[in-house]
Amino acid sequence: MTASGKAYRLAQEDFEGIKVLAKDVAELPEVGDGMNQWRVDWPITCRPISYVTIDAAAIGGSGKEGNVELSVYGFGKEVRRLTEVTQGYEELPRSLWELLGLAYDADGNS
Repeated sequence: MTASGKAYRLAQEDFEGIKVLAKDVAELPEVGDGMNQWRVDWPITCRPISYVTIDAAAIGGSGKEGNVELSVYGFGKEVRRLTEVTQGYEELPRSLWELLGLAYDADGNS
């Protein structure tokens, strides 16, 4: 269910694919600031922040308990480069980029 109250029904194989992405995202290292925020590099400021909350128990086997929370400043399908190397990543991790892309596609946004 989205923040706006929309609910989606997925085919089982799509659900399993999303679970794999969510597990990969839950296993990403924390970035160390208070919001666990990955920052995408844009030539402009004031980009939106996308928040992700994953119930670790629901995806199974992530090695974490409770909710895993992180955010992405400036998510976009066309830019993955981060403002600085973050936990060894120069680009937004592919699993996080794909998961957010799917969520935005489902909600009709880009």
